[in-house]
Amino acid sequence: MSQNILYVDACINRNSSRTDRLAHMYLSRCGFDGSKITHRVLEDYPIRMLNGSLLKFRNLMIEKKDYSDRLFDLAKEFSKADEIIVAAPYWDLSFPAMLKCYLEQLSVNGITFRIGGNGEFEGLCKAKRLIYITSSGGYIGDCNYGFYYIRALCRMFGIEETICYKAEGLDIDGVDVNAVLQKVAEQF
Repeated sequence: MSQNILYVDACINRNSSRTDRLAHMYLSRCGFDGSKITHRVLEDYPIRMLNGSLLKFRNLMIEKKDYSDRLFDLAKEFSKADEIIVAAPYWDLSFPAMLKCYLEQLSVNGITFRIGGNGEFEGLCKAKRLIYITSSGGYIGDCNYGFYYIRALCRMFGIEETICYKAEGLDIDGVDVNAVLQKVAEQF
């Protein structure tokens, strides 16, 4: 069955990203034959960091229920995806800042969620699952705060399942990086 797959790529080291390698292993192993895969490379997309004037404009447009501005394109793309894969290296207990800016662009009342009459969030996203792929030079342990944040957003957006695949300890002397990546890929 054809699906609309969104691959959100927050990997910055284009030629050497182990996270990106692992994400491509996931994509090839999961057999998305016939599916449309949108590869959203965040560093190549003009994501605008929210500031006071942009937030004021955005809120005005949301109040009017006018989502025609390009500012809402990423949220619309995300909300329509059947499955979402996010690849983000583990940086400073989380992920690169450009992913946070991207996630702020997604959080749009009326596109990815709505606030019900009692103040509760109702998710509007089509996807039922988000796969989060990360890699780290050391060990992540219980400090996977980037994944925890994305998992909480997914609940707000109505995405029922979030799965994290992580390759850890890749910069430790003597570690066979390819073997670690392959072992993680066996979990897919």
